[in-house]
Amino acid sequence: MKIKKLIVFISITLAFNSIAYSQKFIDLSVFGDLKGYVDINNNSLEEIEGSSFFNENWLKATIKITNKDEFIVDSLKYDIYSDNLLFLYKGVEYYISNKKDIISFTIGNSKFIHYTNNEDNTKSFFEILNDDEKLILVKKYNCFIVEGKKSDGINPGNIDRYKITNDYYTIFNNNSAQLFKNKKNNLLELMSDQKVAIEKYIYENRLKMKNEDDLVAIFKYYNTIFHKKPLSEIQ
Repeated sequence: MKIKKLIVFISITLAFNSIAYSQKFIDLSVFGDLKGYVDINNNSLEEIEGSSFFNENWLKATIKITNKDEFIVDSLKYDIYSDNLLFLYKGVEYYISNKKDIISFTIGNSKFIHYTNNEDNTKSFFEILNDDEKLILVKKYNCFIVEGKKSDGINPGNIDRYKITNDYYTIFNNNSAQLFKNKKNNLLELMSDQKVAIEKYIYENRLKMKNEDDLVAIFKYYNTIFHKKPLSEIQ
């Protein structure tokens, strides 16, 4: 696989104002296969408490695009609120605004895929929790703004703040991501072909559905017995 060092040669082509912040579009054709534009990211004019980022600090990362090339980025952040990637170049922050060709990115120990969900048929970034071939558990992060309140003269007010939540999804045989509520009944229905074996595995290992490490362990175990006959047929 070809690895490229991400180098930016910037030519400003267009500028416009938006509600959140001023933006400028920069021609990225010099990236070769990473076509499109990036936006200069200026700080929002509105003060919001907290953070919308997956990683607070700039981290080295790789971005894979459609032609299977990988670009190394020295300083990357994943902005959950915009579901977009930020990178730092010569002290200036940029958004990748044309992300349709991005397949995946790896930042720190976390790998994300750009994948379609079956709810609205749109693409989002999902963190891969078990890198197996058949049934994959992924996590989608959500970020929204909780509106603040003005002081009523007695109680102090507070400003808007970011709140981050997450949902689990499953991907089976490369189909679109399906929302998964991590309850035991839902899990056993999903893995119905190995229901007896899965129930036994959960019981013997005292696994909890609300514990993410336990949930990942169950998915990993299922993938090891996927091609085997159901335990009920063996007994």
